[in-house]
Amino acid sequence: MLIDELMIDNFGKLNNTDIKLEPGFNVIYGENESGKSTAFGFIKAMLFGVNRSRSRNIAADEYTFYEPWVNKNFYEGKMRIKTGGTTYRIERVFSKNGREFHLIDEEEGKEIYPDGALYKKIIQELSEDTFSNTLWISQNKYNIGDGLVGEIKNYVSNINGSKAMDMDVKKAIAELKKEKKVFEKKIAALEIARTEDELQRYGALDASIIKLKNQLKDIENQAKEYGITFEEKIAEPKKEPEEKKEEKEEPFDSTTKAWIIVAFIWFLSIIFMFFAGVGVGLVTGILTSFAFMIYRILPQFRKEEEKEEEKPEEPKYDEATVENKRREYTRARDKINWSLDALYDKRNTYLELKERYEKLKRKKAQYNEEIRAINVAIKTIEELSNDIQSDFGSDINELASEYISYFTGGKYSNITVDEDFNVFLNERDKLIKIEQLSSGTARQVYLAVRLAVARVLFNEEKMPIFLDESFAMYDDTRLTNTLRGLMRISASQVVIFTCVKREMHILDELGIRYNKIVLR
Repeated sequence: MLIDELMIDNFGKLNNTDIKLEPGFNVIYGENESGKSTAFGFIKAMLFGVNRSRSRNIAADEYTFYEPWVNKNFYEGKMRIKTGGTTYRIERVFSKNGREFHLIDEEEGKEIYPDGALYKKIIQELSEDTFSNTLWISQNKYNIGDGLVGEIKNYVSNINGSKAMDMDVKKAIAELKKEKKVFEKKIAALEIARTEDELQRYGALDASIIKLKNQLKDIENQAKEYGITFEEKIAEPKKEPEEKKEEKEEPFDSTTKAWIIVAFIWFLSIIFMFFAGVGVGLVTGILTSFAFMIYRILPQFRKEEEKEEEKPEEPKYDEATVENKRREYTRARDKINWSLDALYDKRNTYLELKERYEKLKRKKAQYNEEIRAINVAIKTIEELSNDIQSDFGSDINELASEYISYFTGGKYSNITVDEDFNVFLNERDKLIKIEQLSSGTARQVYLAVRLAVARVLFNEEKMPIFLDESFAMYDDTRLTNTLRGLMRISASQVVIFTCVKREMHILDELGIRYNKIVLR
């Protein structure tokens, strides 16, 4: 991405000011209070807008800080950028009465109505934090000792997740943990433990029912000793009387029939005597008659025996005793039945409670599954973040080492940024902490690491670098090496804001072409 032109209509102390920037080196020169910082603030405001703060500190409130010195109602400007082979014009109005933002595609000659994602894509996924932590290097950002180290740790930590499609790892994990707490609260609201306690109170219910049923059986068995039964007899429906069949009068009674049969037997025996002899026929007739009479008489004896057997036994207990026992067993039986009815009511409640408990368990299992999925997601994001950090750190170390070699003329050539974002110069025999370096060298290390981070983040397209009075503490040798190193890095655009002419003199000595802009 390149900044092509600044058209400052009215912003801070600058109005009706056009600044044309070119690829490569640009030096914006002006004495103090000439508007250099305002020009830089304008670039940032055109890219990201102007933030308002309730703080009484004017410097903390960008809107008030850059409010036009004259005609405050006319607070606006334009900026032309080139990215992805297309030229865009950004137009913004910052006035209180109505803020406006317009994006014009100058190649197509039409206005684009971008959503946030589209605009971010046009400016190469650049965020305000990333801009401040990588592309803008200000003199005010340099602090010796812990302040400098803290700043390096802070900006490397803040942008560490940006390589993964600008994903904010901490925010993602925080959102997942927030969602996890929601499910944990839902589980607590189920009150499963209280329901389990209620179920335990019904634990001996079935055993009590079985015990009472056994007592009923004992009572019924005891009652049988007295001939008492408690089963209700079901009245059977009366059968319709069958139609009486007309009885035919028999010509002979059964006795007459019997003598007729005996006579017929003797008749046959006489005939048999005629053919087989008198003796044989006589014997046959006697035996046959005898057999027939036995056949007729035997059932009479059987009927008599059955009558004897059907005689009822004498009762063991008198009626008064039986009636007393009946009342006694009935009361006991009724008492048990009442207890059983109460237990059955409780059992119905128990079954409803158990069904509710099973539903709660299924719901809890569902919530626990959601929590498990969230834990897996958090673990995965952390592992991916660590992998990204490892790869990201390795790339930073390699590029920062290359850049510090340029800036120091080969004196230092190995920078290490560890997993805790501590920065070291890695010499052959020792690691040198950044706190142990001179002020100028520490600034060069700081610059090398920042530029390495910017290169890793925006590897698809080179981004402009803004140096706001960044070399005030550099001696001539260090500045010469740094400017030569910046040329070798081949950034798309380097914009130097300075109140002295030293940078331009050294660029001239090095034969490096640059675009000079003078603010008065």
